[in-house]
Amino acid sequence: MVPETSPQVMHRDNKFYQMMFELSRDAILTIEPPSWCVTACNIASVKLFNASCKEDLLTKEFPQISPHYQPDGELSLEKARRIIEHAFQEGRIVFDWRCKRFTGQEFPASIQINRIEINGEKVLQATIRDVTEEQHLKEEQQATQQQLVATEEELRVRYNELKHVENKLRASEAKYRTLTENTLDIIYSIDPQGIITYIGPQVARYGFMPEDFISHNIREIILEEDLGRILKEGKTTILTGKPIRTAFRTRDRAGNIVWFEDNSSFLVDPTGKTGVRTGVLRDITEQKETEERVRKSEELYHSLAETSQDLIYIINAQDRIEYVNSYAAAALGKTYEEIINMDRGAVFPPEISLGQQQYLNMVFATGKPSRFESQILLLGVTRWLDHALNPLKYPDGTVRAVLCISRDITDLKQTEDALKASLDAKNALLREIHHQVKNNLQVVIGLLLFQASTVSSPEIARIVLDTETRIRSMVLIHERLYKSEDFVNISLDTYIKDLVNSLICAYGTKTYINVKYSVDKIQIDQSTLLHLGLLITEVISNCIRHAFTGRSIGTISLAFHRKENNGLILSIHDDGIGIPESCLNKKASTVGLQLISLLGQDQLDGKILIERENGTTFTFTFDYTSQKEEK
Repeated sequence: MVPETSPQVMHRDNKFYQMMFELSRDAILTIEPPSWCVTACNIASVKLFNASCKEDLLTKEFPQISPHYQPDGELSLEKARRIIEHAFQEGRIVFDWRCKRFTGQEFPASIQINRIEINGEKVLQATIRDVTEEQHLKEEQQATQQQLVATEEELRVRYNELKHVENKLRASEAKYRTLTENTLDIIYSIDPQGIITYIGPQVARYGFMPEDFISHNIREIILEEDLGRILKEGKTTILTGKPIRTAFRTRDRAGNIVWFEDNSSFLVDPTGKTGVRTGVLRDITEQKETEERVRKSEELYHSLAETSQDLIYIINAQDRIEYVNSYAAAALGKTYEEIINMDRGAVFPPEISLGQQQYLNMVFATGKPSRFESQILLLGVTRWLDHALNPLKYPDGTVRAVLCISRDITDLKQTEDALKASLDAKNALLREIHHQVKNNLQVVIGLLLFQASTVSSPEIARIVLDTETRIRSMVLIHERLYKSEDFVNISLDTYIKDLVNSLICAYGTKTYINVKYSVDKIQIDQSTLLHLGLLITEVISNCIRHAFTGRSIGTISLAFHRKENNGLILSIHDDGIGIPESCLNKKASTVGLQLISLLGQDQLDGKILIERENGTTFTFTFDYTSQKEEK
């Protein structure tokens, strides 16, 4: 037998190594310096990295079959270089690595790198194993272990809780029994056949004892009108397993109807069979009566709205019509269905829609009612409408909608126009009457002046002049009424000034008279002003003729003020020589003083005070209730 030569042995070993290399279930790569590229790989490597052939892996660097970063955040390129250098120096290294297949899928791997010699050259051989399943198993094992620990702890805690609950249940059993028996609600229990097995003592409020119901069917206490509905709801609840919430009527011992709200549920036994039904009955009679009153009230208001001859509609915050009554729908020429939930602008004519918007915005913003009038074309006829806008609010005060009531006031407007035209005509007539009276008095004054010029007696001339000034005070009143828009009241301030100036001019005195006025803005009716004007005329005439004898200048102060309690006070003061004492100590003998007394006391029902300090002061006080302050 010929001994094997060394090359033959090497060839056989290489072949054996190649076979083991290819048959390995782990991926094996050969990496050679200096580039550390893959120079050889087995079939398992192709499968592991989802390559199409070995050539896809050859010449690849280790980082090229890895993601950009490893799980610890380090760059795969830098980390791979460091590991390869370490393996080449130490001869062996085992580590975990994150690889990437050609499809882009990443997977965890366990890698062992060994330094080997091939044909006398030192290279690195990397054995790569996909540990995805192992990692999952490990994670699941850890999770299971943690779950077992948690379950054990939970069971221990649960056991302690159950013991605690058991103790609490025992401790509170008496308390709950007391609560059950003292609550206003009635707690009950019935068996599957509807027989009452327990009912609370609260039935005493209705004239019964619990014994009156025990062993009786619950159907016996429900009024016949509600019984069918209640039985149907009970069957539905059994099928669905949901709790019952319903209401029914019964009667108390006196025969009065009582409403109860029933909240109950069925208890299911371990076999899944429906068993006992337990529940709570709450007296809702007052609530039902309130609901009935509200329903009737709503029906009444709806009936009133529907029979009203006003346009009634509700506009919500979205500017849509929420409600409209029949009259409004007919007036707008549309049906109820054509208006409800429509935009307001699409229902009302543009001319009214724009006007409404301003007032609606105001009501929504302020929460306060508003009102306005407008003309609108309804069914081809222009009508006047009075619009009342009232806010409808949520409990928090926010306006949710606006109730609008539009009333046809066309006839009222026409009547108003007719009255205004009639009033204008009467005002024109009154103005003409005052004009004629003024002219007639002017004629009388002219006749008096003519008569005075024909007499030689100074005394007669003075009497005529006094009469002329008195008539002139009346002329001024009618002149003011003729020029005024108010035929009842006359402004006192301007009248007094004009009257005093006319008196100074009429008497033609050589003394310069300075008049000081302090007059409140008061309006006086013509009847009172006629007497007041004559009174002022007499006092001012007396001042002009007698107070400033021998003087070149004098001062008259006239004040007219309002007092409390509807009182007026007139004060006329001159700084002249003063009225003689004899005139104050005896009854007035002159015509002027007699007129002053007659006008001040009798006609004006006032009081007169005459003082002689620093001249003469006439003070008149009287009540006057119909005056009004000028605006």
